[in-house]
Amino acid sequence: MEKSLVPHKFTNNDLYITHAEFQGCFIKIWGNFYSQKRTNLEKNIQNYENYSKDCNALDLFGNKLYVYTWKNGYESRVYRCRIIYSDLVAKTHTIILIDYGRTMVASYFDVREIIQDVDPSFLIDLCQRSTVYTFLLSTYISRLKSNNDLVNILCNKYYKYRRDFEVGGITFISLFDVDKMLVDKGVADNINLATMITIAKSMESTIELNNKTDMINSCPINNNASSFSSFLRSQRLDYVTLINISVTRVVIDNISILLTVRTLDNESEALTNMLNSIDRQNLKLAPVLEVYTPCLIVLRNKLVRAIILEVKIDKLYIDLVDYGIKELVPRTSVFEIPPNCYLIEMRSLNVILDKPKDTIVDQNMFIQKYFQMLPLKMDPNFGLYKVKLFKTIDEDNIDVCKVSNDTCESICIKSQEMFSITEINDEIKSIENKETPTNCLNGMQIEKEIVSINSEMKVSIDSKIKEIVDSKIKETIDLEVVEKEPEVTKQIFRIMSLKKETLNDSREIIGSLIYYKSPFNFSVRQYNPNFEPLMNHIKSILDSRCILKTCELVENMYVIYQIQSNSIYRAKIIEMDSKIEKIKLQLIDEGDKIVNEYVDKIILYNFVESDCNVPGQLVIDCSLSDMWFPVINIDITLMLQPHFKIGQLYKVLLLKTNESGTQVVQMIHKDTNVDVSNAILQSGIGQRLNAAMKTDENPYEENLLIGQSFLSYVYNYHLKLRIQPEPNTVDELEEEIVKHINENPYTESMDINYLENTYCLATVDNNQWYRAYIKSINEESIIVNMFDIGLLTDVLLNQIRPITPNLMRRPQLCLNCHLESKDLDIKITEKILYNITVKSIDSNGVLCVNIKEHYSAPLSSPIVRGIEKISFLHADGDLTYLQRSQDISKVEKISENLSKLSGKLGSNVSIALGDLHMFESHGKYYRCVVKSINSKLAVVHCIDFGYEKQIEKKKLQCLGRIKIALLPALVITVKTFPMAFNMSRTMFLANMHVDHDGTLNALPNKMTLVQSQNKLMKTLENGCLVRVTCINFNSDCWIVPHLLNDKLKIISDILVKMQSKMIPAVTEIGSLCAALHSITKKWHRALILDIDGNAKNVLSIDSGEHFKALKTTKLVSEIQKIPNCALRCQAVSNVDINTLLNKDVECKLISYTQPLLEVKLFANYINKESEITSTVSTMEWCITIERFESYNEFYVKKVYHGSDSNNENVDMQLNYIANNLEDFPQLPPVGTLVAALSDKKNGLWYRAEVLTLIKTNLVVRILSDGSVCKAIQIKVLPNIFCDEKLYFRCCLDQEIVDVNINDPLNHDVISEMMMKHKWIMTTTSISEPYRVTLTYDGVHCLDMLDKILTIDHHDISDSSKISENDPISTNIVLGDHAKSNSENQLNNILEKKNNENNLIIPEVETVVIKYIETFQYFYAHSESLAVLYMPRITEDLDVSIVELSLNDCMVGSIVVTYSIHFTCWCRAKIEIITDGISAKCYLLDFGEYEECTEFYKPTEFLCMCPPLIRRCSLYAPKLVGKENEIWFANVNDMFKDITSIDGIKFDMNIKTQGDPCVVSLQLENSDVCEMLDPLYVHLTHVKSFTDFKIKAISSDQECINQMLESYINETNMVEVHNPRVGELYLTNIKSKYVRVKFESFSGSKYLITDIDDTLDLISVMNLYELPDNIRNIPILCMSCSLILDDKKEKYSLSNFQKLANPNVTFIMCIITENDGTTPNQVRLYLDNKDVLDFIRLQ
Repeated sequence: MEKSLVPHKFTNNDLYITHAEFQGCFIKIWGNFYSQKRTNLEKNIQNYENYSKDCNALDLFGNKLYVYTWKNGYESRVYRCRIIYSDLVAKTHTIILIDYGRTMVASYFDVREIIQDVDPSFLIDLCQRSTVYTFLLSTYISRLKSNNDLVNILCNKYYKYRRDFEVGGITFISLFDVDKMLVDKGVADNINLATMITIAKSMESTIELNNKTDMINSCPINNNASSFSSFLRSQRLDYVTLINISVTRVVIDNISILLTVRTLDNESEALTNMLNSIDRQNLKLAPVLEVYTPCLIVLRNKLVRAIILEVKIDKLYIDLVDYGIKELVPRTSVFEIPPNCYLIEMRSLNVILDKPKDTIVDQNMFIQKYFQMLPLKMDPNFGLYKVKLFKTIDEDNIDVCKVSNDTCESICIKSQEMFSITEINDEIKSIENKETPTNCLNGMQIEKEIVSINSEMKVSIDSKIKEIVDSKIKETIDLEVVEKEPEVTKQIFRIMSLKKETLNDSREIIGSLIYYKSPFNFSVRQYNPNFEPLMNHIKSILDSRCILKTCELVENMYVIYQIQSNSIYRAKIIEMDSKIEKIKLQLIDEGDKIVNEYVDKIILYNFVESDCNVPGQLVIDCSLSDMWFPVINIDITLMLQPHFKIGQLYKVLLLKTNESGTQVVQMIHKDTNVDVSNAILQSGIGQRLNAAMKTDENPYEENLLIGQSFLSYVYNYHLKLRIQPEPNTVDELEEEIVKHINENPYTESMDINYLENTYCLATVDNNQWYRAYIKSINEESIIVNMFDIGLLTDVLLNQIRPITPNLMRRPQLCLNCHLESKDLDIKITEKILYNITVKSIDSNGVLCVNIKEHYSAPLSSPIVRGIEKISFLHADGDLTYLQRSQDISKVEKISENLSKLSGKLGSNVSIALGDLHMFESHGKYYRCVVKSINSKLAVVHCIDFGYEKQIEKKKLQCLGRIKIALLPALVITVKTFPMAFNMSRTMFLANMHVDHDGTLNALPNKMTLVQSQNKLMKTLENGCLVRVTCINFNSDCWIVPHLLNDKLKIISDILVKMQSKMIPAVTEIGSLCAALHSITKKWHRALILDIDGNAKNVLSIDSGEHFKALKTTKLVSEIQKIPNCALRCQAVSNVDINTLLNKDVECKLISYTQPLLEVKLFANYINKESEITSTVSTMEWCITIERFESYNEFYVKKVYHGSDSNNENVDMQLNYIANNLEDFPQLPPVGTLVAALSDKKNGLWYRAEVLTLIKTNLVVRILSDGSVCKAIQIKVLPNIFCDEKLYFRCCLDQEIVDVNINDPLNHDVISEMMMKHKWIMTTTSISEPYRVTLTYDGVHCLDMLDKILTIDHHDISDSSKISENDPISTNIVLGDHAKSNSENQLNNILEKKNNENNLIIPEVETVVIKYIETFQYFYAHSESLAVLYMPRITEDLDVSIVELSLNDCMVGSIVVTYSIHFTCWCRAKIEIITDGISAKCYLLDFGEYEECTEFYKPTEFLCMCPPLIRRCSLYAPKLVGKENEIWFANVNDMFKDITSIDGIKFDMNIKTQGDPCVVSLQLENSDVCEMLDPLYVHLTHVKSFTDFKIKAISSDQECINQMLESYINETNMVEVHNPRVGELYLTNIKSKYVRVKFESFSGSKYLITDIDDTLDLISVMNLYELPDNIRNIPILCMSCSLILDDKKEKYSLSNFQKLANPNVTFIMCIITENDGTTPNQVRLYLDNKDVLDFIRLQ
């Protein structure tokens, strides 16, 4: 019989009865925990043909799954079933429907077998999920009827139930309100105490019968968490303690005595105290009086607990559960039981006593008597405790059932301790007048609850009854008092149930944080003041508990679980393997967390009844509300972790439940009342979700559009092409502008003085108005940029109007672009939709597009931004369709317009695939495209929603080419992401990005993956260089690690580029924005903290500075996704932190557990830009100028003519300042450079290196001569003496007033002179920039310059003409003279630097290879220069308007010309004049040659700016002299393969200037020239020419072996239980530990790839952690494919396989390196011959 699976959630603790049968005096029932919605239970598995097959073989052992198919004329249903008998003759199966418990006969053909390899997730739905088999025990079945009558009475209804007990694998329950129904139907009688004997006798036969029919209930009904607060618990007794009891009822049978007893112990006292302390004025009335309802009632002026058994008009029949009696009492006020009164179990219970054979007993021996009771075991027939009763006589304990008749009579005579149970108001002051230990509860002394007794009998009882036990009982019994030693439990009583706290209707709780992974994934446990004391108490007495053995463990058993850290948990065993070696535990107070453990590695203690006093704790999975973090990596989560302190109490406001069932909460620190979200924002991390949701205001992002197709308007002004990718939005904006103009007739004149650099509405023809930016104002007109159409033009003053903020909420609606082809083969018309496909994007951010006319159906992917707010989602297989929130109104408008067309279009008789139609559904109208057609129906795709629908053809109305048909679709198509099927119409933010294959991806913001990299925190822990950017107060400061400098550069560049577009302003608090600093006028990424524009209202997240922002605009998602670069810290340092502001210092992370990161700043490592010490007023150096910007900014380096003079000069200057140097507070580390006074007795100080740290014997090495000596004294050596390679920033100590020197045209001459000479520099200041004077041979630099500038350097030198050359697409061949001229001219451009224009050439440039002839001659496009200067180049091209006449003197000059090929204006160098009106020009920024006819004078900047494309030759010294090797011809192919990957970029360093430039290329820190070196390899496994494996011959192999051997021998390997796919691990293969890559799970094993040997996919049992130093060694094996020069039939595979010999070494060239999923394309060489020569067939 298949395993039953119990649902995780029950429905209101209701049981739905599907079937019932009589069995003896019981009723067997089948029940389901299904929703009360009466839907088909099998609706998820209707497509049975996909996962089942005809039943060809019979399995009666329950190992296979079957389904029964029921068919009708128009529908079919599927039911899970089990075959219990088969009739081979009649071809029928007797089956049981496992979800209904009903047996039936079915045809062979209607029962199908489940395919075993079906999807495991789907297999769960096919398994028996919810059927339970149990027995009803609410009445005594006295008169049986037919099962059909019973089914009609009980089945197909929901009942509330209570679990009573479990015996022999059968669960017995009581169904509420059923007993009265059965009695009324004449089926049953009420159960009384006497009939329980009869019930018990039939139980054994019932169990036996049930086992024979194989109907043992494999899924007993579990107590629901919500039911624990609804019922009082019965007592659980241990088997070692004597319990004081009184007997209230007795039933005697032939062999048994059934007793109702009342326990008299400490908990009885506690209960009495609780009830007496209750304020009756605060009690709540019970809302409904129902049978089996626990309650409090007032009986004889006492509050007592009771359970209502029957409700009459004026009376209640109740069970006084703490006294063991039932009474009919007047109907009075009935109150709810307070929660704390549920903790104490019912004080009365039924027990079984074996009747003595030779002793006459009657009720008088027990009724209303006091005894001591010893529980023995649970009687399986009754489900009750079997006990022994003892009576103390003459200090001896007498077993009541083993005394003689005489003794019995004596007991009866002497024990007339009669009392009245009903007289509850007379409580006994003492039971047996003995000293009874007391217990404290809630700080009050609790008196024993007792009943009244006859005062005359009290004295005799006190003298005779004492607490004495015989020797046998003394071994097992001890009094339970607080002061005694903890008792050792000798027998294990398994606890199988525990209450569970539930979440009430309150939306606010106090909780303790127990788990944190990210702000969207953490857990809190509802605070319970009793929980921690309970766990501490358990821990304190843990040594007295029994350590459980494997034989004592059972599933569903509760235990105390202890791990190696000595932490303990209450846990439940939920699964064990057959050998009980592995165990699965559920931590009930940790949110039911599941842990898998080996039994021999943990300790499990027994669970006792007192451990249940506190219910299982409520744990809530939470997600922080109204916060958004575009990127959540480990660094971010660690920085946020101090705001989520484990164990700290928080006020948790439950706001809503999200789509995954997680509670969205607001967290407030309980002690400080600080909101966690606000604290996070003050740290500069993240932003408010509501602010981020306004995605329709985000600017377009060109990078996302590559490969995308969409509909757009197109404009073509002044040979410049622009597109409007959202025509719907354009139309809406134009309508708003027209409405604004009509409603606001403008008559007042505008003040022209305040218009420049402001936004307005402008028009050219007074008909169509556009948003515009006023660039300049002159006497005649106003120049405006109509940025939504890309038109720069001049208008009159009366043609502009003020603009409102509402009209400015949208970003710039047009994008610059150029055509993929040279010519546009269609005519561009305004306001016509065109199909736009983006092919690429150039370095300037301009799109390269393909434009086609729009005839076909609308495309399904509109333009998207990097972050979009999604309001609708429909997942369909691998594709998911999204709808943006801003498109909701557009969809409604389209539906409204379609409704107006309905009935006017008519049906198209000949419907064709791809036709655009409309249809109506539920009052809404939809556009659709026809996907397939049959005779009556058509399958259509709804282009605005993404789903497909089958519809009758007659309901389709053809839209044709009307305007609404040509509007773009409003659905975005992306790859299906996790949880997509569960999100439906959930509103969420999606991070949009494009894969390498051009596919659009989206990931909801709450599902942003936690990236594995934590480079930042690791770097800080190891120590790194940081810049202190802001100091708040005391030690509270902001730092920026140097690790993030590259990101800062990217951010800065993008912020500047953003300003070329119109981007909407943002003012909402909590928004991340681009903010313009009011003082520095620089743009920053910032968080808006205040809306007061007069205060410091923003926080820069990249510096920590609070400042006033002049302007705040939206950010593009490209830099939104970069985490904050500034970190707020609590810093300690050995100097005043205020002196470190804007300095680079060494930093080391101390802790990240506090609200602020704790770091230590080392002032002795301050600032590589060293300062000249303040003790030196004047210093004189010999220097060279390494970089000259102007006389106000140049950089110098010390130089010396010889090493001796160098050392002598430095040591001489050191002695000048020695007395002013600082002493070390403690001995510096070995290797530190110091100023040392040696024992040479010459009294001189030297620069020295510390060799020993012994204070009395301090040994140093003198740097000047290398000698080793003792140091008498050492001092701190200033940084200026530590590093000879430092550059110092200086300025001339003289104001420059000479006009010639200030002329920018003389900058090159000045720069060349200043950098050519060695100068004597004298300092006149003590801080940077150092003010200096410079002399050469005693002549001041300005005097030298005055003579040089008398020569005119402005003339353009004459150059010889060169022959015509083709563009780069053909080979460029220049004559020697031309090359020389080109080299000189281009190098002059490269060397030009001007302070005004900030022309600084980076040492390392990012380049893209544009064209390759060989690796020794190729063209490189510098993106670094393009990013720096392209905006300025474009701007200056527009203002170069002075036309030039062509003449011979212009050869070699830089001009501005128009390129017909590129259809734009550009810079060019005239190479040769072909005739009087045209010249052959080299386009500096395109690397092409073209004949041009228009020439304009360039600006100074255009002349000085370097060309963006260089001709280069790769620096490859290892390839020198290898030209004659047979493999050398492959180097060019290898170089082309490396550099031709789409989008690949290199870091280029110029080794030698020239034409071509000799350069080195770096790709991800790897030198490209190293990649061109061939590999030495062995063939290992040859399957075919296109599939073989090689192993590289490398020193890495020996290194791996040595490191693995050392690691295995010296460390304890850590086993990995949850490996990640694609990660490297360690495992044992054939008794050898090797590196492997994890691929997937295979049952209990792991599928891995042997990466260093065979590359085979194998399965292993264990994986171990791999150290990083071994993991980072390159993989030695790879899969390859041999490049064949001819058909494979002409080569011998067997000969090739023979070469797979360890003794044969090949040289291999990787011609095409693939992504790892397909083999690399390679060539192999052997003995300087191609391997193809060895395997070619003769």
